Amino acid sequence: SQPTKPETIAAVGPEQSLTYWLTIQKMLNKKPLGDPFESAGDIAFGNGWRFRLNLRPTQSGALYLINIGPGKNGAEEYDILFPLPQENRLDPKLAANQTMQLPPTEWYRFVEQTGVEKLWLIWSAQPIPELDAIFSDAARNKKDPGVIVNPDQVAQIQFYLKNSARPEPISDKAKKLTSVKARGDILVSLLELSHEAY
Repeated sequence: SQPTKPETIAAVGPEQSLTYWLTIQKMLNKKPLGDPFESAGDIAFGNGWRFRLNLRPTQSGALYLINIGPGKNGAEEYDILFPLPQENRLDPKLAANQTMQLPPTEWYRFVEQTGVEKLWLIWSAQPIPELDAIFSDAARNKKDPGVIVNPDQVAQIQFYLKNSARPEPISDKAKKLTSVKARGDILVSLLELSHEAY
């Protein structure tokens, strides 16, 4: 008799894929040191360095970008980075092969203490009404604009981060970019950026 083959479960949903890379500016004494350069994101940042995040999806969809890092009193803080609350842009939709640079006019900067910043990319085939509502509330946070403070909403964000497709990022150092790809309606990817005092 033939041996029984284990059943395989096919991935459900459309294939989602996107590419990202960083534009980095080294800084010394708060002044630019050399020209900006591109990176796949796998370097340690020095003190005061700044960066922009570039993203390009293969297909149309919706992007939600969250920074989870050290906040006040050492507690984790959930900051929304896209859609952009400071520019009153709350539309998460991006077109296929559209390159989005974040932030579009300024630079992201690290807080003074050393550590690791976690940038979570949530990519969906369609806008997610629940996340749209959470981001809209955070954008109206007058005390800390862009910060998610409602514990229930933080729990909802954590649910998406834990229960969505989590592909392994593939870095291409020659092309200086990173690609992520998975099947499912929602793709989640973590970009960790370490910064040190040097």
